[in-house]
Amino acid sequence: MHLWEKAVETFIAPWKEDDRVLAAIVCGSYALGMPREHSDIDIHIVLSDLESWRERGNVVVDGYLIEYFINPVRQVRTYFEEDYDGMRPHSMVQFINSKVIFDKTGIIERLRMEAEDYLEIGAPPMASDSLQITKYAIWDITDNLADVYTQKSTGFSFVYYNSLKQVFDYYNRYLQLPQVPFHQVHDFVYDDNYSSRYLTQTHPDKTFVALFREAMAETNPNEQMKVFGHLSNHVLLAMGGFDINGWSLASGVQDLGDIRPLNPKDEKTAAAIYNLQQKSYVLEAVIIGYAMLPPLHESIEDIQDLEETVYGYWLNGHLVGLIGVEVTPEGLHISRLAVDPEHKRKGFGYGLVDHVLSLRGHWAQVTVSTAKLNQPAIRLYETLGFQLLEEETTADGLELVKYKKILY
Repeated sequence: MHLWEKAVETFIAPWKEDDRVLAAIVCGSYALGMPREHSDIDIHIVLSDLESWRERGNVVVDGYLIEYFINPVRQVRTYFEEDYDGMRPHSMVQFINSKVIFDKTGIIERLRMEAEDYLEIGAPPMASDSLQITKYAIWDITDNLADVYTQKSTGFSFVYYNSLKQVFDYYNRYLQLPQVPFHQVHDFVYDDNYSSRYLTQTHPDKTFVALFREAMAETNPNEQMKVFGHLSNHVLLAMGGFDINGWSLASGVQDLGDIRPLNPKDEKTAAAIYNLQQKSYVLEAVIIGYAMLPPLHESIEDIQDLEETVYGYWLNGHLVGLIGVEVTPEGLHISRLAVDPEHKRKGFGYGLVDHVLSLRGHWAQVTVSTAKLNQPAIRLYETLGFQLLEEETTADGLELVKYKKILY
């Protein structure tokens, strides 16, 4: 046993006996077998979802600095989702590359599989308007750097390297590559083993990599300006070209959208519902590891036969969200909720559920069921005041949670 493993054993001993703790893993450089002089030991402790607290901290054990993270399972899944939305694979990579210290329930393997699913989904392509803004931003970065250079500012070096990182990030986003932390950029462009360690693809543009290496190595301001110009021009050409003369971007003012009833029996409306559900529920199926979600397998004809009431969230003429409700003996039941993945975290799901809560009828409560692993939906319902009613498992093993909100 290595000395660092003895330090881990000492630190983890009381947690292993704690009934609230399900598992613990070592992540980072020690798990990969390549610690450096200043590496700390990263440890994740996974709690039962019955717990409602989390903690992170640092402690020195036997001369080793241990950085620890303690989270319930649902919080780990929240980190996965947030990192996916931000194109940061950090939390997913940590769990996939981890070394298990102990696991009482098999939760680490399940979390690893979920993390792998997120990585497989990949990032969406850059939208047209975003691409135009990105190209302008790269031109503007280059122009600002030229201004600092012309002024012979003592801050040129600082601006130069920050500008390199900005162009690097913009181009990676365009290529649908994950974000690279600033302290790992050098390894990303120079270390051939980086991609295997951090589970990302190598940079597909070899010319860009060569120019970026040249830009990082150059120390003469005159030469730095030349190579930066070559680099930014290369990126702009790869993005389709850019000319500041006459550049403009016309767009409408922000539309907050509106919610109105849908008529599923109308064929065009049913097709719009079908397309939205396919995009939304495919992502949910990956998140919860269950492919048999009923809306995912509905045909347009099935949707036209729906007897529930469906409301749609419209934005700039596009259906970006929908919610279905039906009256049951228990009250008003939310039977479906879907939001276009391109419009996640913009409040559309919240708005749809809030709209349903504002409906008036003879019901005294609103109920909803969702997968136990669907943490984004659970957070939404709890934020709107829903309370856990019961848990159940379907015949094919899907764990569900049922929530209710008392209206009066």
